Amino acid sequence: MRRVFLIMGVAALIVIMDRALGAGFGWLYRKTHTGEFGGLINDALSRKTQVLLLGSSRMRHHVMPAVLNSKLSLTAYNAGMDGQDFLYAMMLFDLWQRSNAPPKAIVLNIDPESFERSEEELQRAGVFSFYYDASPLVRQVLNQRSRFECLKFLSRAYRANGKVLAIGWNLFSHPAANFDGFEPLTGCLSPQTPGAPRETIPTTTEFWSLKVQCFNRLADYCRKHGTRLFLVEGPRYREDPRAHEARVNVLSKFLAGYPEAELIDLCTCTHPEVFQDKAELFRDGTHLNAHGAEIFSTMLAEALQTRLHSNGNLSDSSITRTVTIAH
Repeated sequence: MRRVFLIMGVAALIVIMDRALGAGFGWLYRKTHTGEFGGLINDALSRKTQVLLLGSSRMRHHVMPAVLNSKLSLTAYNAGMDGQDFLYAMMLFDLWQRSNAPPKAIVLNIDPESFERSEEELQRAGVFSFYYDASPLVRQVLNQRSRFECLKFLSRAYRANGKVLAIGWNLFSHPAANFDGFEPLTGCLSPQTPGAPRETIPTTTEFWSLKVQCFNRLADYCRKHGTRLFLVEGPRYREDPRAHEARVNVLSKFLAGYPEAELIDLCTCTHPEVFQDKAELFRDGTHLNAHGAEIFSTMLAEALQTRLHSNGNLSDSSITRTVTIAH
């Protein structure tokens, strides 16, 4: 009997220590507002904005909120993130909308692989571990990382796994007062840089059901709150025209069921006069540098201006490939 009580006492002590460590790390984590291991999530959640920009590194480094602010007379915040994609955007928005008023517009960057299944993307979703109990969507995504994930998250300390050093470092770092999420890239490609490798031709079978569910939630939210939803695809250096055309066809069929969503296609293939063989605008094969980002942001702002100021009516087509370019 004494041994049973001893085991129960040790187990209780372990649980208490786990809860204490988890609570402590969680408190410290929420004090951070910089860093890709979660601090930038906290910063984004604290931002009240009228135009919310979501997506991967191609959103973070391509779209300048200051340009949108000027053109649209609306506040904008760039919540894009390096190394992340669609799931990050959906989880972040699910948390953001719980404490913020509906925005006038959501602009979601779409990359060729955004709707595909990706185990790597699923694992990277672990940056949301401290928000496991705050959102059913966050729980749903994180639980898909492994069959034992729901058991692991019974441990509060587990949520700090791989983040302790980052939390300590970012506690002493703060974003600039005028930080709007955009991070410019420097440098440019050599004109002799080869084009992007041939891309796979997408088909509807590549749409991951989890991501379709997430998009359904986003579209339902926009429909309910009158928020305009725009998907934007940006330029790549010397992109494959056949893959681009096939990808747009797949997306157009998918978006046909979402009248509240519109794709703004600002790719190299649709705007060759702006981006084709313009190595001086690219940091690498998939990212614009600061100069290229300013041009792209102006194009996007003009496309949004036309749609947001057109009495709130959607255009006749869910695919828009041409915009007026300011020189």
